[in-house]
Amino acid sequence: MPLQNPKVAFVTGCNGISGNAIVEHLIRQPKEEWSKIVVTSRSPLKNYWQDPRVEFLAVDFLEPVDTVISKLSRSCETVTHAYYTSYVHTDDFTKLRDYNVPLFETFLVAIDKVAGQNLQRICLQTGGKVNGHPAQYVQVTLTDLDLQHYGPHLGPVFCPMTEDLPRYEDQGLNFYYAQEDFMFNLQKNRNWAYSIIRPNGIIGFTPGSE
Repeated sequence: MPLQNPKVAFVTGCNGISGNAIVEHLIRQPKEEWSKIVVTSRSPLKNYWQDPRVEFLAVDFLEPVDTVISKLSRSCETVTHAYYTSYVHTDDFTKLRDYNVPLFETFLVAIDKVAGQNLQRICLQTGGKVNGHPAQYVQVTLTDLDLQHYGPHLGPVFCPMTEDLPRYEDQGLNFYYAQEDFMFNLQKNRNWAYSIIRPNGIIGFTPGSE
């Protein structure tokens, strides 16, 4: 069988724990599997991977989409797999949608446009779930957003939380739902596939941590 062409990765939010971990995994794979790894963040990297396959782009996905497309077009035309871990935080949970929905939409439109037919898969990281007791409602106080997909940051939720639960009535506040719906609608006319991951808790290291 003929060998497949090496894949090209695009990782957003590489200054964060998830983005950093993805890059750390990719650089440990042979160049026959991953020929290029494009990484982005809004701020410059404090440390840089000593791997010739890694290329850094300073990109703010809150900029106009045409601006982002122009920046990505220099390096991302051959991207096959895009990993989205970008996130903008505010302590006011009701405002998270205002930042994070356009953030993801600009990313997705831009990489879809630039990579075109080369794009094979999008990986979107959303929130996770917690364990609980059956038929019990709980109020959870969050210090992070690992659980946001299931709604405990907005009020009592049904436990145990499982991936087959229907969406709760979020009054439009859960930005993960809006991100997913935008991706679902765009993908209908595309050949690329998608994965959605919901980590329960994220523990790790990144050189960008203080």
